[in-house]
Amino acid sequence: MELAVETTYPGAEATSFGLIHLATKIEGIILTFVMEALSQPMTYYEKIHQKCVSPGSHGDHDKATPKDMTVAMMVFSSLYCFLAVTLIVFFKTEYKRMKAERRQHAKEKAIISVDSSPENVINT
Repeated sequence: MELAVETTYPGAEATSFGLIHLATKIEGIILTFVMEALSQPMTYYEKIHQKCVSPGSHGDHDKATPKDMTVAMMVFSSLYCFLAVTLIVFFKTEYKRMKAERRQHAKEKAIISVDSSPENVINT
C-alpha cells in the first residue's frame, strides 16, 4: 500500500488505497472461480485418506466434495512468482511523496535558520 501511495502522490492516500482494495476484492472473486475450474477430482487413494469429511458421517457437510487443488496451486504459485519477479525487476518509480516531504522539510529548516540567525536575534 505504501508503494501505491508513493507512486500516486498528487492523488489522495485514501483514493489510492480504496482503488487498490477494490481491485484486490475483484481479483479474489475471479481467482476463486478460476481455482475451482482448475481443481481436479481426488483419486481413490486421496479420498480414503482425506480429512475434510469423516467417513460414515451424515449431515450438510457431506454435500461438499473435496477436490485436489494441486494443479491450481502450482499454476497460481508460478503466476505470482512471475508477477513478483517482474514487478521487482521492471517497476522503477519516483518516490514523489517522499521528495515533496523532503522539500517541505528543507523549506521549514531554511525558514527556522533565517529566523534564528544572529542578526535577527540581536535586532529583536
